[in-house]
Amino acid sequence: MLRLVLVCFVIFLLPACYSKSEYEDVSSHMQYSRLIGNRFETLAPLVVHGVTLDQNYKKVIEVFVVTVEPGFGGPEVLMRRDLPVGSIVSIEKVLRCSTCLPSYIEYEINFLSENIGSDIPVRLDDLSIKNNKGSLILNPDVFRKLNN
Repeated sequence: MLRLVLVCFVIFLLPACYSKSEYEDVSSHMQYSRLIGNRFETLAPLVVHGVTLDQNYKKVIEVFVVTVEPGFGGPEVLMRRDLPVGSIVSIEKVLRCSTCLPSYIEYEINFLSENIGSDIPVRLDDLSIKNNKGSLILNPDVFRKLNN
């Protein structure tokens, strides 16, 4: 039995750890469409990371990832910048990682008050929670919804 579990892990899960994540735009799905265009103010210090997705860590930023402090590090992080409390963001897309186990949601955002300075996508990483109705919302300890 243990041998079967090990074989299944090697065949199915291990390759997923080394493959590039793929995302499906689920912005039009009813549970997420109400979020598109909403503006939020940050209530906690955040960190933006310029990340390469290249396996050889080429020096080209392909995505910005926003996290709470202290953020993360590694050879894929090519730049790091602190974002002040009070930064304003709008949600542009909701993406579901279709190759991740378990699958999860990321928000693609636009900074309205900070100049990130490029057309590179900016994503919120692990900053949503489920509310009492079971719907995903941005963490209210980190974001406050503004009147649009």
